[in-house]
Amino acid sequence: MLCGSLLRFLTSLLPLCSSEISKSLLDNEVSFNKHIQRLRDLDYDILDVKATRWHDVSGSRLSSSGCFASSLTHTVVVVAIHYFQDYNYFKNGVKDLEMMMTNVITDAFKRVTTVKAGIELLEAFYSLAKRETIMGWVEKKTLLVFNLFLKELTGVKREYEHNRQKPPLMADEPKFAGSARWAQSKLDLVTFDWELLESAKFLKPSPGNAWFEKQQEAREAYTTFKAVIEEYVLKVYRNWIIEIEGQGLDHNQMQKRLELPLLRRKLPEVAAGADSGIGGGIDGTKANGGDGPMQVQSR
Repeated sequence: MLCGSLLRFLTSLLPLCSSEISKSLLDNEVSFNKHIQRLRDLDYDILDVKATRWHDVSGSRLSSSGCFASSLTHTVVVVAIHYFQDYNYFKNGVKDLEMMMTNVITDAFKRVTTVKAGIELLEAFYSLAKRETIMGWVEKKTLLVFNLFLKELTGVKREYEHNRQKPPLMADEPKFAGSARWAQSKLDLVTFDWELLESAKFLKPSPGNAWFEKQQEAREAYTTFKAVIEEYVLKVYRNWIIEIEGQGLDHNQMQKRLELPLLRRKLPEVAAGADSGIGGGIDGTKANGGDGPMQVQSR
C-alpha cells in the first residue's frame, strides 16, 4: 500500500496540465508527504519484518472471551495498539487523498470541450492511476472523451447532409473541385481527432474496459462516414468528367490539356550555329529554369 501510494501521489513525472489542475495535484502531494513524514517520525521501524508487535495483536488480540490474550503484557498491548492506530491513520489518510484525486479529475474534465484536450488530460491521469478506484474513475472519463468524439462526428455529418447538394463555396471556387474539397474538409475535421484516439498508446482496449464498446462504436461510425465522403468525392469527379465530355472533349484530350504547364519560361536566344535542340521546349521555351520572362501558354 505504501509503495503504491508513492506512485499515485508523487506527481514529479506528471505531464503538463493547466496551472489550476497542477496546483491541486501538488497540494495532494504535499498532504501525502505529511503522512509519510509522520511514519518516519515513529519510534519504531514499521518495515522491520522481525518486529512482531503488529502480528501479535492482529493474530491474538481476541481470546475466546473476546478480550486480549492475557499473555500479552500491558506495554506490548499499548505499543501494538499505538501501531494499529498509526497504520489506520495512514490508511484513512490515503483514502481521503484518493477522494481528493477523483475530485480533481472530475473538475479537470468539466473544462474539456475538445477531443485533443481530453486526450492530454487522460495521458496525465493514466500515469497516476495505480489503484483500482482511481483507474475506474479515469476509465469513466475515457468514455466521456469517446462520447465527445461521437458528438463531434454527429455534428459534422449533420452539416454534410444539409449542404452536400449545394456546398457553401466561395465565389472564386470551382464547382466540382470546390465541392470535393469541401467534403474532404469535413472528413479532415474528424480524422484529426480519430487519429489522436488511435495513437494514444496508454489506451489499451480490453472487453473489461468501461469504454471498450464505445470505442468500437466510434470506430464503426468514423469508418462509415469516411466511406461516405470518399464515395461523394468520386461521384463529384464522375460528374465533372460527364460535363467535360458534354463540351465535345473526350477523356484523353482533356487529360492531355491538363498536363500542359500554365506558365513557361522563355530561354535566352541561342547563338547562331548552335544546336537547335538545346532549348528542349516549344518555340525556344522550357517549363522550368532559365532567366527569360514568363509567358502564359494557351491550352
